[in-house]
Amino acid sequence: MIASDEPKSMPARAMRSGITQTGRCNLNERLLLSLIQQNKTLPRSELARQTDLSSQTASVITRKLENDGLISAGTPVKGKVGKPTTPMSLEPSGVFSVGLKLDRRTTNLVLVDFAGTPRGHLELNYTYPNPADVFEFVSNGLKSLMHDLSEAEMKRVVGLGVAAPYEMWHWVDLLGATASDFADWQQIDFRDQLASLTDLPVSVVNDATAACRAEHLFGRGCEFRDYAYFYIGTFVGGGVVLNHAVFDGNQGNAGAFGALWAFDGGQHETTLINTASIHLLEKV
Repeated sequence: MIASDEPKSMPARAMRSGITQTGRCNLNERLLLSLIQQNKTLPRSELARQTDLSSQTASVITRKLENDGLISAGTPVKGKVGKPTTPMSLEPSGVFSVGLKLDRRTTNLVLVDFAGTPRGHLELNYTYPNPADVFEFVSNGLKSLMHDLSEAEMKRVVGLGVAAPYEMWHWVDLLGATASDFADWQQIDFRDQLASLTDLPVSVVNDATAACRAEHLFGRGCEFRDYAYFYIGTFVGGGVVLNHAVFDGNQGNAGAFGALWAFDGGQHETTLINTASIHLLEKV
């Protein structure tokens, strides 16, 4: 990850300020939840300060989020002056989501809670991804992951997020596969196919962009305002973060760094995808 030299703190007002008008409660709720997620814990007074919301408005919103089971109050902390402050944090069981990562060697399915902690993980390995095998794995895997959730927890599963390489049928020559091994993927609408397997909302993004989003939420990404994220998978890719937000680009893969020019270890110019990837290690 290449980052700009910015301070670790990230004031919410740099992204957007809180809105106090009637009818904008959802925006303010998402803003406070984002701040709590980024900082792990924050007291109501600090939430109000960073969003420019009044103390009363911040208090009303946090009480609602607490009643909805999305955040929880910690042990009050006594300061040198004034009343003790109560840190607010995300309630792990407040929301669950399912993540699906499709790669050229494995498919992973994971159930995570609101704090980003995995609650279940399944993996399918193969030489080349076959659509029938992948979707059968997803169908059975979803049932397996949901099996141990209570009825109340099942209602808090909000969606299925998919990280998959775009146009994977173009990688035939690099992987040494035949055209028929990948041809079926060109005819498949990934989102529609998955929607037929589950009632959960389905969101599909480029795998490298998804990795960048994960780094931005749960890794060191939140420390920096602008940075380039390099993703080393079967092939090299990446993501771009500008002003504390992941920039997808028009095609959803703004960090397609594989096309960057590089040297092959000698004096010959080539592209980065031909010099840095797990695929190359497999060939050694």
